[in-house]
Amino acid sequence: LLEEGGPSDDMPILLPCCYDGLTARLVARAGFNATFMTGFGVAGVKGYPDTQLLSYAEVQAAAQAVSEGLSSAALEKDNNNAPAV
Repeated sequence: LLEEGGPSDDMPILLPCCYDGLTARLVARAGFNATFMTGFGVAGVKGYPDTQLLSYAEVQAAAQAVSEGLSSAALEKDNNNAPAV
């Protein structure tokens, strides 16, 4: 991913990972423009290896928590530049 409008049009976007609402909020508050949710992180925080042992509902709940964390951080910054998931 390349970011437009920066010092150079060839600047890569730093993309830190998140796995729950807290890490999503920390990423957003740190000023990153984008993030991604990692399956390894979601599994690891629940004490499982990354071997697809999580149910769809558990991953869906984690995705919901991440989106809520990003939304609340965007509201705190008081702008419409919510980070992408």
